[in-house]
Amino acid sequence: MGSPWPAVDAFLAFVLRPTATTSADWAELVRLLGGLAMARHECPEPDHPGRRDDELRTRDEDLRPILSQRFPDLGYYHCIAPLVDGDLDFEQAPTLGDAIDDLVDITKDLQSAVWHRDEGRAEVGAALLAWSFDAHWGDHLRELQVYLRHRLRG
Repeated sequence: MGSPWPAVDAFLAFVLRPTATTSADWAELVRLLGGLAMARHECPEPDHPGRRDDELRTRDEDLRPILSQRFPDLGYYHCIAPLVDGDLDFEQAPTLGDAIDDLVDITKDLQSAVWHRDEGRAEVGAALLAWSFDAHWGDHLRELQVYLRHRLRG
């Protein structure tokens, strides 16, 4: 089993750069999202989610302005309604996704996992990475990839 951390570090370095992106950068974002999906499989199956305390994580209201400036051309997109008890909720399909919110959620969960790694608890960080992918940001990642791929096609 390899390490998930190179993909995580590369994604965070890319999304947290201070300069605004253009459509020319979207292919790299799609590639990095794919790397995160693969990185999840470099993690052991989590026995528990680990610690996700709010004080360890960046707040939405702090991170959203940063990512909105970094990705000024990303916005809302159409996607299928989320699963409700394992079944598609056709009453609400389709629905809207928010690319910036997706990036905020992914970034926050990755930062939590990295915090554990940097505190000398890489196994806890990897377990949190796997758990949070399965429970939360994995869906955001896939929806965001589809949105970006359609935008890249023009």
